[in-house]
Amino acid sequence: MKTSRRQIVASAGGGLAALAALGLTEGASAQEPATAEVDVELLAALRDCVDKMAIKELFGRYAHAIDTGDAEGWAAVFTQNGQYELFGNTTKGRPAIAAAIAGRPQEGRPHSQHRMANHVISIDDDRAHSVCEFCVIAERQGRIDTITAGFYEDDLERVDGQWLIARRQIQIKTDPAILEPPEAGGGR
Repeated sequence: MKTSRRQIVASAGGGLAALAALGLTEGASAQEPATAEVDVELLAALRDCVDKMAIKELFGRYAHAIDTGDAEGWAAVFTQNGQYELFGNTTKGRPAIAAAIAGRPQEGRPHSQHRMANHVISIDDDRAHSVCEFCVIAERQGRIDTITAGFYEDDLERVDGQWLIARRQIQIKTDPAILEPPEAGGGR
């Protein structure tokens, strides 16, 4: 079965997409480099793939910064006037976003890990929309617990060639009781 370069880009992403763009896949060897036409559809698919990888990396920087208490690093993943919404409250602008975690004590606080998965990202030029599931885990009383879970819904903008979060809505889907540490000696 012959696979088009567009299909390779759409299904495989990164590495194979680059090979397809360079014409190093099946069927490309018949083209002479000097006479090969630019496949506009292929380039658009490759750009889409690269943008989606950049957005996922942005989300990784978000998680690393918040999990390590890096207030400035966390605020830097947002646009200058970016905002996040949680529990009906909106925090807007990088200074306010940084301040939201700048004062959190790290000593004695359980180390959290934000995990994101099942990204659905749509891109329209320099704007994008993303929805993904998340959970936050932490070690409490000698065991790993899910602290909270839900969805991030994001509006993103490309600013000076870099993707940033313009608006993040955090939808908590966890029973609030899970936010309380388990009773010592109690089991689940």
